[in-house]
Amino acid sequence: MDGKKVGMSTGNWSPSDYNYPREEERVYPPYPSGDWQDTNRDFTVTVEDAGVVAVFDELFNGDWERGSDWYPGWCCEETEN
Repeated sequence: MDGKKVGMSTGNWSPSDYNYPREEERVYPPYPSGDWQDTNRDFTVTVEDAGVVAVFDELFNGDWERGSDWYPGWCCEETEN
C-alpha cells in the first residue's frame, strides 16, 4: 500500500502469473499447439487512481482495525477418536 496504486489478482502473483505472449504473435496459442505455453491464466490488474486507491485503503485499514491476532488452538481443540 503506497497510497498511489492498488493491485488485485485472481492468482498468487507468482512469476508464472506474469508470462507474456510471444512478442512476434502477441497471442497465447491454444492447447495442444506446438507453440502453446504452460502458464497460469490468472487476472491481474493495477489501478492508479486516487479515488479507487482511497476506497481500498479505507476498506483494508477498517478490516485491519477490526481484526485480532490468531494463535494456534484458539478455535479447535484436538479430540481423540
